[in-house]
Amino acid sequence: MTSLIDRAEEFATMAREFLEPHNLALGDIKTGRDAWQIAHRSGISRIAYDTSRDITDAHIVTVLRRIMPNAVFADKYHY
Repeated sequence: MTSLIDRAEEFATMAREFLEPHNLALGDIKTGRDAWQIAHRSGISRIAYDTSRDITDAHIVTVLRRIMPNAVFADKYHY
């Protein structure tokens, strides 16, 4: 099974494609809440949760932090 980190570039592309019509870049995302909204609306979270029943929010946040490095998450967990 491919890990979510291994799919980070795929997820970054999905996020970029979602943000492009809004004239935003991944670096423009400043909050964890906005990062989660992008993950949900772009399909990242659906793919992540469908990957395995063992996937948790912490796994997804780890990838979101990687692809949206300026986003600050209130929760301090990581995987």
